[in-house]
Amino acid sequence: MSRSPAHVALVALVAVAVACGPATDTPPELGTVPRVAASPAPEATPEATPDEVESRARGNGIRVADGAAREALNKHRERLSEERELAIKYADGALGDALTTKRLLLVDAAAPADTREVRYYLLRGDVPTPASFDALKDARGEDGGRASSFVLGGEDAARPGLFRDVDEGRYTACAVVGPPEDPARKAALARAAAELEAEIKATGKSMAEALKTTGGAVPRPPKIEWSAYPVRCAGAEITGAPVSRVVVLAGS
Repeated sequence: MSRSPAHVALVALVAVAVACGPATDTPPELGTVPRVAASPAPEATPEATPDEVESRARGNGIRVADGAAREALNKHRERLSEERELAIKYADGALGDALTTKRLLLVDAAAPADTREVRYYLLRGDVPTPASFDALKDARGEDGGRASSFVLGGEDAARPGLFRDVDEGRYTACAVVGPPEDPARKAALARAAAELEAEIKATGKSMAEALKTTGGAVPRPPKIEWSAYPVRCAGAEITGAPVSRVVVLAGS
């Protein structure tokens, strides 16, 4: 998926706005990817962009040139790129058997294009739709395990979520679609991104260096009250058929 310099700058600025301590209900981490075999599941964290991963690494005193950090960053870049490409193929009806080959489960929450964040959960077996977000977080699958979970945010919020390493069997997939991004904050981010791009072109500074002198004040996003948004769930019987690895959650 090709991205313009302005788009890359905007993504980086969003990442820095998050890394600077926005009022969210999820703690910052080096970077997360969807995972299934986790019990109990860790607190979900918004899916990080590659630039955000590097920014957080530097902010935590990690030199991304170091072998372990660089390897983790490269793996995250590859995985994120793969997931975005699969989202495009899904929209074009061209997935083929990619989900089956890679043991993936695609969950389409039908999130609007301007959505800020979407939370995804996956439970084993047939589980009734929880009545609230808090109930969803505490839900258990038929195997007694807690839900695997992750969050997609920013430019990736509206694309489908992908769970990895999902074997054949019965599952219940759920999602909670959050609020839209505030238009004023989105405009402020765009202005700051333009300043950042101009600074990089004019001075040849790295993105991290340019961010120290540009960007202006970007409003921090308010904490999302997830309990105010409905839980959407659907059962899935995963078989050898590629179509069984796609779950579409009806909107409310």
